[in-house]
Amino acid sequence: GQWRSPQGDVKVTAVNLDNQRFEAQLTTTGLEWQQLNIPQPGQVRGQVQLAGTWGEQTPKLTQVQGNLRSTSGWQTLKRPVQVAFNWQGNTLNLDRLDSQGLEVQGQISVPIGAVKPGFNFAQQIQQVNLQVNAQQFPLSQFVPSPPTAPMVGQLNFQGHITGSATQPQSLSGPASRS
Repeated sequence: GQWRSPQGDVKVTAVNLDNQRFEAQLTTTGLEWQQLNIPQPGQVRGQVQLAGTWGEQTPKLTQVQGNLRSTSGWQTLKRPVQVAFNWQGNTLNLDRLDSQGLEVQGQISVPIGAVKPGFNFAQQIQQVNLQVNAQQFPLSQFVPSPPTAPMVGQLNFQGHITGSATQPQSLSGPASRS
């Protein structure tokens, strides 16, 4: 099937419903994040494969895999973001996350079962294990700051970040701020 709106399209293919399990492939073109009830500016486009179970009239995701591009960044990232990922159980594997000046690979522990309307990704993160390469990356996009005291400068960092999203346990590699 296909869902069309003035803010973008979603094409659903390869749907399989079997023995209380479901699978589907979604392709988006120019879909506004807000059409998905995600308070994020800009559009998302790409492909996603979904899998899960269906019981008692409630679907539960067990795996999401895809390649997406967000035209206006994601969370604190204000530049376009491209991501290839595989999310299963409590582990989100980032095969690649690219934004101008930033490359990230690794794992984020966040339960896929918690995904529902109003899901706040950042608040659900339990652990991170990431390889990060940031070159001339604006500090204002790396560290949220109030508008009255914005972070100024650029970050250069290549290394490993572990711990939680709010309290990294280790940073390795040279970092500089200009």
